[in-house]
Amino acid sequence: MIKFHRVILIKIYVTAMATLKKFLPTKVTFEFDKKITIAQFLSFYQISPRMIMLIKVNNEIVNQDYILKDNDKLLLYPYISGG
Repeated sequence: MIKFHRVILIKIYVTAMATLKKFLPTKVTFEFDKKITIAQFLSFYQISPRMIMLIKVNNEIVNQDYILKDNDKLLLYPYISGG
């Protein structure tokens, strides 16, 4: 008997604000074949967690331990400095 492994794709929509645009396009869609936390997402794209001031998923403030779900809308806000 042949066993098939079901691959579930998780699609997330990401909006990177201000200085984070140099790491990610302003608005982009990603697909993953496994569950992933926001911290893992940031690490994969070499974004330091210290650069992030605010994270929102579906307009709710979350932390980096949040596990992304299919069709989540992730907004990443950096710290802003000026002089």
